Amino acid sequence: MTDPESADVNERSTARYRDYGVSDGCRRALVRWVVVPSWVLLGFLVVTFAVVRATGVSVPPSYRYAPFLVSIVVFGLPHGAVDHLVPARLRDEKPDLVSVGRVMAVYTVLVVMYAVVWFVAPGLAFVFFIGLTLYHWGQGDLHASLGFLRTNLGSRLGRAVTLVSRGSMPMLVPLLAFPEEYRDVADAVIRVFDPRGAETIAFAFEPAFRFSVGVFLVVFVSATVYLSRSSFEAGELALLGVYFATVPPILAVGFYFCFWHSTRHIGRLIALDPVAVSHVEDGNATRALLRFGRDAAPLTAGAVVIFAALWLVASPPATVEGFFALYLILLAALTLPHAGVVTLMDRVQRVW
Repeated sequence: MTDPESADVNERSTARYRDYGVSDGCRRALVRWVVVPSWVLLGFLVVTFAVVRATGVSVPPSYRYAPFLVSIVVFGLPHGAVDHLVPARLRDEKPDLVSVGRVMAVYTVLVVMYAVVWFVAPGLAFVFFIGLTLYHWGQGDLHASLGFLRTNLGSRLGRAVTLVSRGSMPMLVPLLAFPEEYRDVADAVIRVFDPRGAETIAFAFEPAFRFSVGVFLVVFVSATVYLSRSSFEAGELALLGVYFATVPPILAVGFYFCFWHSTRHIGRLIALDPVAVSHVEDGNATRALLRFGRDAAPLTAGAVVIFAALWLVASPPATVEGFFALYLILLAALTLPHAGVVTLMDRVQRVW
């Protein structure tokens, strides 16, 4: 006779392969606690800034950095701080020193290599960061479409097109809607290591290049809507497109990073932890989130130490803008190995 508790554990374990790593009970809870609030928040910001524009009310520029400052401890930076536990959990094993050590070794090598590129060729490093983030944020949205919303994206082509169109929303729409502010961000980040700043990537702000980006977006978004034939997919793309065309880019990307991308990835990580899943399915999301926070705390603190070391080495301007520029460089360096871990998750959980 099968033990009911063992059968339940086996069912949860099987879900990570059969249902993109998210059991149906957990999926329903994550839609309610993660996906729907993200829709509400972005919709609220769209309406708010539409009114701001219509009435001519000015928003203090310093406010735009607030979500990124919050992201150091809330969702943003911590969302990648459980990567050292992921490979073992994907194998239904308890993480040990060997499995954690392997991940940390690879992480360290990749972070150091990419950090060196920032010192040597910051313009190239910035362009790579945009492409890498497009890929990684597209990864996150693709999994959420499949695992949380159960969107039928069909073939690998449909999934690849969806990944590109989703990742393009936060990375490319602001380039079309707010080119000057986009250039200011690139300038501040690149100037940390190169006084020429955005001059090194001036081509990206030329009308011809921006026109080609617009055509690229139209083609990929149209293909995604056609191939998915999903109201959820079309609706989320429309919301993201309007959001990034309406809300000032630093503020828009900051809110998206914390309360869209990071929360969806945290939900995916919770679904990978059988104990956290039991909390979620029992209706206790707070306990699941606290468990995640406990797992993420050590490496979040480690990332803050790395940031302090970068500050000493790079010596950026002691301003809010200088802090933000170096923080983006830290996020860029951490995103490279983090995207690799998520790629492993995608493969094991049959996203592709």
